[in-house]
Amino acid sequence: MNLAEKIYELRKSRHWSQEELAQELNISRQSVSKWESNQAIPDSEKIIQLSQLFDVSTDYLLKDDLLESSSVQKGSTPAKRVTLEMAKNFIDLRQKMAKWYALAAAILITSPIALILLSQAQESGKLDLTENTASLIGIIFVLSFVAIGVGILIFAGMQLSEYEFMENEPIALDPGIIPLIQEKQHQSRNAFIGKLILAIVLLILSPLSFLIAELLFANEFISIIGIAILLILVAFSVALLIQTSIPRNTYAMLLEEGEYQPSKKKVKSKIEPWITIYWMTALFIYIVYSLYFDAWATSWIIWPAAGIFYVIFYIIISNTQQS
Repeated sequence: MNLAEKIYELRKSRHWSQEELAQELNISRQSVSKWESNQAIPDSEKIIQLSQLFDVSTDYLLKDDLLESSSVQKGSTPAKRVTLEMAKNFIDLRQKMAKWYALAAAILITSPIALILLSQAQESGKLDLTENTASLIGIIFVLSFVAIGVGILIFAGMQLSEYEFMENEPIALDPGIIPLIQEKQHQSRNAFIGKLILAIVLLILSPLSFLIAELLFANEFISIIGIAILLILVAFSVALLIQTSIPRNTYAMLLEEGEYQPSKKKVKSKIEPWITIYWMTALFIYIVYSLYFDAWATSWIIWPAAGIFYVIFYIIISNTQQS
């Protein structure tokens, strides 16, 4: 192996990201990236630092084709190798599944619309239906939408199941792949920022549909239409965020940046069961509350509230596991 490959393998043996190695050496991540892609060579001072940091000789670093197995830290979990073809397939599949995840989120968010419209239309006399009939039809719509949304999520999750290790375990990219992924990441930056701004602006403005209907028309049915429009805007915004964020996160996974650094992957694997418990609890509360109080028309508010509290819950659980 040449020097670039040895630096890469030694870093992976410690389960460090490029950022973490850069911090150890007090240099920029870009410098580490150039070393590993053979675009630059460390100076003599950094060679000595590297040998001390990884407990290998300078001869090992500078001479090609020496056996590396005895030099890599014993007891470390080997990182899974990722080839160029595997990385490309992973990127393409994640981009395709991002559309399905976005669609599922939009379907789930808009699932209460039919129920609240039917309930209000029946109550205001616009539909010649009994209250029970209107509620039954609305509930059928809600459950159908939820079933479709969950089905899509299961389908997308199964498609990506063979790549779960990318998110939860240390990986080792073949030399030369990193610059290609970094270039794709850079090219997607402007589009990501533009769509992110659009989605956030729409989320902020979405309550206006309800406020305008409530304040200008003073009609309950029109106010409910305002709520329906609000949910549609929220669904579109969330779908846009998901469709934009998933491909962006894909590059972070492959480069092991941010929340996908090896040290953080260990924490993430520990908190995943708690996340499942949280959302199952939210679903249980939603169903019990809706059935017990017959509040299907208003219980949708549980989900935005659950989303807000999830952020707090995630921070607390993450800090607990890290400590």
